Parts: sequence; C-alpha cells; structure tokens
Amino acid sequence: MHLWNDYEGKTIADTLSLGQLVRPEGRSALFALSNGADAPALIRLTESINDESQMLACWSHVAKVKQENLVAIKRFGETTFEGTPLTYAVMESADANLDDMLKDRPLTHAEALQVATSLVPALKALHAQNLVHEHIVASNVLAVGETVKLRTDCVRECVVDQEFTTEADCARLRQQDVHDLALLLLRSLTLERELKPGLRLAAPFDQVIRNGLAGTWGLAEIERLIIPPAPAPALPPVAPKQVPAAAVAQPSVATTAPNPPTAAAQPQAAKPAEPQLDLAFTPAPTAARQAASGNPLHFQRRLHVADRPADRRIPLLAGATVVAVVLGSMLVHFSHGKSTTPPASSVVATSQSAPQVIANNRPSALAAQATRAVDHQAASSPVQAGWYVIAYTFNHAEQAAIRAAAIERKNPSLHPQVIAPSGRSPYLVALGGPMSREQAEALQRRARQSGLPRDTFVHDYKG
Repeated sequence: MHLWNDYEGKTIADTLSLGQLVRPEGRSALFALSNGADAPALIRLTESINDESQMLACWSHVAKVKQENLVAIKRFGETTFEGTPLTYAVMESADANLDDMLKDRPLTHAEALQVATSLVPALKALHAQNLVHEHIVASNVLAVGETVKLRTDCVRECVVDQEFTTEADCARLRQQDVHDLALLLLRSLTLERELKPGLRLAAPFDQVIRNGLAGTWGLAEIERLIIPPAPAPALPPVAPKQVPAAAVAQPSVATTAPNPPTAAAQPQAAKPAEPQLDLAFTPAPTAARQAASGNPLHFQRRLHVADRPADRRIPLLAGATVVAVVLGSMLVHFSHGKSTTPPASSVVATSQSAPQVIANNRPSALAAQATRAVDHQAASSPVQAGWYVIAYTFNHAEQAAIRAAAIERKNPSLHPQVIAPSGRSPYLVALGGPMSREQAEALQRRARQSGLPRDTFVHDYKG
C-alpha cells in the first residue's frame, strides 16, 4: 500500500511516466502525464478491489461514445506496481476545472449558459448509451482548450436485467443526473448549494434550475429552453405575381384597407445570419489578473459585429401601421354618430373581473403600466399574511397581469391575482389568496389537475 504522493515520478505499465499528483480521490488519483506518446494527458490510477473487470468494460464502452463535450479516454488497462494491482485510464489533458474558478467568483449569465449548453448534450450522449454519470460536480467540469467538457472516467453502465436492475431504476439515475446538473448551475450562478426561498434567478435558469431540482424536467425540456432550434433553410425566391394591365388602370373603390399580399406572392429575401456566440474557457487576458485570482480560467462571450442580424423594427412598424388604421376607422365611425353602443365583444371584455396587483408598498409605475396594458385598474394593498399558491413568476408586472387574466378567463374559480411581496419584481401569479397550508396544498393539487404547471408551489408570506 502506497500513498499517492509515492507514485510521482514513477513509471507504470512500462511506458507511462507519472508526473505531478493533480488530485487524490480516495482509492483513485489523477496525475499529470508529461512524457510519452500520449502526453500531455491526465491519467487516473485506481487501486483494484476485484472490480477491475467491470471498470475496464465500462471504460471500453465510454471510449466509443464520441461527443465533443465529453473528455476522451485515449487508452486504459490494468497493471501492478510493487505488488499493488492498479487500473488506469489515460484521458485528455485539462487546462482548468470549474471548481477552481468558483472559489474566486460565480459565473456570469453568459458563462453559465456556456456550461449548460455544453453539459446537456454530453449527458444526452451518455444516457443514450445506457450510461449514467452520478458525479456531476464542478471539479468534473473541465476546460480543454476552448471547450467545456465533462469527465467520463467516473461514469457507469445502467443496464436493465431480469434480476437486479429495472428500467425504473435506470430512469431514476438519469433523473438524478438532471438534478445534479441543476444543482451545479445553481452553484455556478450564486455559489449557493441549495435553492433558498426568494432567491432570484434570471431566465432561462429560473425554470431550468427549479424544474430540474423538482424532478419535473428532464434533459429534453432543458435543451428546448437553452438551445434554440436550428434555423430553417431559406426558401428559394418566388417570381412576383403578374397583375393584368386592366386591373392597374381601374382605381380602387374599397373603403377598407386591402388584405396584405400572401407570402407566395412576394420574393423571399435571404435570411440574415444569426449572431454567433463564442463562449469558451480561455486564458485570463493579463498576467496581473492571473496573479490576482490564482486561476487561469476566463469565460468570454463574443458577438461578432459583422454577423449582427438586420434591423428587425420593420415588422413592428408594419404592425403599428395596421393598428393605427384600425383605430382611425373606429374614430371616424364613432365621430359620425353611427353607433353609440360598443360591440358585444367589447362589453364582455370590459365586464370581466380584473386580477389585482398587490404590493407591500405603493405600486410602481411598471405595475400601473401593466394593468393598463390589459385594460385593468390596479388595486394596491399590502400582501396579507398566509399561505399562497404560486403558479408563475415574472420579472415584469405586465407579463404577470396578462397571464393572470388568461387564467381568469379559462378558470375563474382559481381566482388568480398578481402579488409582489417585495413591492417590486418578482411579480407572482397567485391563486386564491391567503389561506392555511392545508387549503393551499389542496388548491395546488386542483390547479395542477386543471392544467397549470407541475412546478406550481405553495409559500407562506408573513405580510
């Protein structure tokens, strides 16, 4: 039995010259491999305890999974060093790991997004091959050049058999990986190791972390939110429709705005290129910064100016023009006295009950603007003490008011309202109002059964 430091400078398996001890991990340890055909590389040594055959079989499986965000295993085997049986795996060399960076500071939003968009495809590739990770922590997230990668020497197989492992067992292990990923993102953004009440998270991490920790989302749901779909290929140009000369000569007698031409009648312009995001671990920009932080990692987010999309205000201006035409027609109609009674649809819209915006202090200008946007008058009163059922959380009051109005129209018995416990953002869409915990949990179950999100939760506000 040797201490891991005793292996520094030794040669194992005849050709692998061990360098400095990088990190001990119990019965395993990581060493730098600076000489030989595989250098530079990392090598993991593990003391064998009659499980070397399973370990080697798993590494053989993992080595065949080709995904750019997985650390590649170059070769592996077993050997003996001075009477101690060992297994070893030679892997890509890493420049740094996320745990070291989090000792100095949390990640920025762009840096955390880079980590998320790297680890989700990596985990999907493992799960597709009946592999589970079970060790998704910051120290296993590595920077290899400009790519964020996940260690693979610590994964294991989860194969359904007739005696010990069921499909449900493997599904639970895959969901645990999702939970651990959400916990890793939480720590990366806030340095917290648990989700505390009232903690604010920016989109899309508010949904990713909360649903990942609750077990209501898997990798597919997270991927749809953080990785936008690939743009559809541009359609070939279509020749404009020929208009007869007689039709051009006759003036139009229509009294209303003509319908806009269909897409088929207009040439399709080439779609502007989307902005390219270059998110990567890169060396710190100056030696002074390295000396100050002790960490050579630096995340960058670069937007190539030449690839910025074209001005997108044109569709907005067109929409505003249509609205102006409609409003103008209505003003002309009423100014001539043709009708003094609003349409039936308008009566119905204005007679619906309005969800309130409740704050602990005077409502903000944004809250007033929000209620005007949905044609409601804001009512301000302190948040009463009690348990509330929270269905949605928004950063802007107008978004919360619109969602509450939609719930009111579809299911008025839930009595939605907008509350702002802090007097400002976040704005919460609450159901029912203050109540006991038992009543809140019963309403929570009813809300979920009626189609509201599975992550609808209850919370006790002190008022």
